Amino acid sequence: MGEISKCAALRFLVNYVPTLPIALCYRPLDPEFISFVPRNMKVAPAPDAEDALLLTFPPAGNPVELRVSQDRGFLPLQYTVKSPQGITITDIVVEYKEDAHVGWIPSSWQSTFGLASYLPAQSNQVEVTNYALNEDVPQDDFALEFPAATWVNDGIKGESYVIRNNGSHRVIKPGESSRDFDKLMNDAQAKED
Repeated sequence: MGEISKCAALRFLVNYVPTLPIALCYRPLDPEFISFVPRNMKVAPAPDAEDALLLTFPPAGNPVELRVSQDRGFLPLQYTVKSPQGITITDIVVEYKEDAHVGWIPSSWQSTFGLASYLPAQSNQVEVTNYALNEDVPQDDFALEFPAATWVNDGIKGESYVIRNNGSHRVIKPGESSRDFDKLMNDAQAKED
């Protein structure tokens, strides 16, 4: 049995460390995607770069630093999350190249996650080799199709259901989430979508 939450799908893709730099570039202060709120932000010149500013956010969880380039329209250059003890947990460094039509775009980034001693370290080096902007994308590309025996939590509709072997949805009623999964899958009396 798998479990997927539709509302969490986009948030996961954007907060997933290897792809987070894309969200940082195009929606850097959007609290829907980033784990800090831009209230009470402190701004100071970055100590190691003339064209950069260092934005720091007081901890509502873990302290966050965002280094931005003044010369490139305040694009994020580095995103760092630290533990309350000051140990770096996540560090992302983004490089850019200039596109003649749209301006600066991410060309590569290094993401390191889990630097604190209590987490396993993961590092990703990403290089953009091809990109397309503002192309038409068929809506079907965004349609989620779940395999049979998947428990789905649909945050948009506010309901949960399982995908039966015939592809139908078996809606989970309040209080049923602790029932045996096989019984939920095979209950012929339950409402289907």
